[in-house]
Amino acid sequence: MKKQKKEILLQSGKRLRETRLRLGKTKEEFAAALGVSENHYNKYESGAVGLSAFKLLLLNQKYSIDATWLVTGTRTVSRIDPESCFTNCSPEEKNARIDCILAAMSAKLKK
Repeated sequence: MKKQKKEILLQSGKRLRETRLRLGKTKEEFAAALGVSENHYNKYESGAVGLSAFKLLLLNQKYSIDATWLVTGTRTVSRIDPESCFTNCSPEEKNARIDCILAAMSAKLKK
């Protein structure tokens, strides 16, 4: 069980790092979004500790990151409804979601 948990945390940390880099964000920016020090954030990416449900929710709200994918490696496939995607969002959240969508589209176009 310990070995399995360690592997899950390592893979989750790897996906977190990949996502951060894909979004063009620094460790400092992600640490700030999660309300932790950069040193503690490094523990997430290295797989030393796992993200809590609350931290996963913060990443989803700020950057529209699929929490299921971060934890399991399986993407949640859903259609994006533009109306609901931006309803009840602050201007900062709207911009973060737009940035995330544009980053994903850019990555797809480069392949």
